[in-house]
Amino acid sequence: MMKVVSAIGIHAAHVRRYLSYYFSPNTHLTGEALGLFYAGTLFTEFIDAPRWRELGASILVAESRRQVSSDGVHFEQSTCYHRYTIDIYLHFLLLASSNGVSVPRHVIDCVRQMVEFLVAEKGLSRDEAYALCSLAALYAV
Repeated sequence: MMKVVSAIGIHAAHVRRYLSYYFSPNTHLTGEALGLFYAGTLFTEFIDAPRWRELGASILVAESRRQVSSDGVHFEQSTCYHRYTIDIYLHFLLLASSNGVSVPRHVIDCVRQMVEFLVAEKGLSRDEAYALCSLAALYAV
């Protein structure tokens, strides 16, 4: 088990060092940020855990404004990237909520708008839209 935990620390340090700010700074970056948030939240034994958690959260908060338009559509205008982004943010919101980490209201509203877009665009119920997007579907906002 210690090898797995050690590998997580090595991977988190690598992700931190090579974040996709310049190459694919979209879902690659938000996926990396979520990984850092997970590592920093769940593996507090690492000295860098608080920095990973804070950096991951700050990227996710900032990118929710940059990557999602005011009407709730992901800027790539692809339902695949749209669903993937909802999945990333549902995991972020679930992990934050479970660990007492506050998330700005605009992030929750952003995810809600993204789900509502899928409901309207694809003729789904809210439950179907959440299930389509994420294994974290039980955490509906």
